[in-house]
Amino acid sequence: MIGIVIVTWNGLHDTLKCLTSLRHQSYSQWQAVVVDNASQDGTPTCIADYFPEVHLIQNERNTGYVHANNQGIDYLMAHNCQWILLLNNDVVMQPDALAEMVRIGDENPQIGVIGPLMQRTLRPDVIDMGGDLDFR
Repeated sequence: MIGIVIVTWNGLHDTLKCLTSLRHQSYSQWQAVVVDNASQDGTPTCIADYFPEVHLIQNERNTGYVHANNQGIDYLMAHNCQWILLLNNDVVMQPDALAEMVRIGDENPQIGVIGPLMQRTLRPDVIDMGGDLDFR
């Protein structure tokens, strides 16, 4: 099971696009938690209404990105997720992204961190991030 943490603060439209892309994943063994940092744009209500499968943590004040990620990680670890994905709310994932990351992880048990290739939405020919790190 992949646990996915999405932190948001007044990012309704981006967050809805991100969650919609998760619904279209070919890999279905995932659980998402959205940590809302006191949004004033209706984000919590929309998530509760349109994405009932997503666990929502609502902070009364903006606790910051790191703290909010830790809240999500704590929740997902308590629900026995094997992998944790920290996903920015403005990311739209390709339908096979989760399946491909799980495949790489399953084939290479020595790997501790996996990340996807990141392309720009308006310029898919430009790669923002990719490559390898080897800390041996």
